Amino acid sequence: PSRKGDERKPHPVSSSAIDILSVIPRVDGAPYVLPGCKDPTQPISIEVIENAWQRIRIHANIPDVRIHDLRHTVGTFAAQAGSNAFLISHLLRHRNVTITNRYVNHDAHPIRVLSETIGERIEAGLEGRE
Repeated sequence: PSRKGDERKPHPVSSSAIDILSVIPRVDGAPYVLPGCKDPTQPISIEVIENAWQRIRIHANIPDVRIHDLRHTVGTFAAQAGSNAFLISHLLRHRNVTITNRYVNHDAHPIRVLSETIGERIEAGLEGRE
């Protein structure tokens, strides 16, 4: 359920994520993939997730990575793949693009490529090649 009081909306996920989620054993009567430990009709608690994440970080030797940092990674990867801010905003479920810009670490390389393409077109126009 939405923590911000909105209606629930479908959240598209990759087929890779679906493959991982599909092998998790289901609990009878639980509507969630990760049901609560004491009450399977409720989602798993944030405390249980945080405790598991702490163990994962230690095992993976990434002591300074928060769960929320994974959202920033998704936003950055989407930008590097060429997605525009509006698509990334929808992917991350943000209300507006301004919030999304804080999540996306822009890669200068695509901007350089775009700048070169535009420069070449202008140069071709000035030389009468276009």
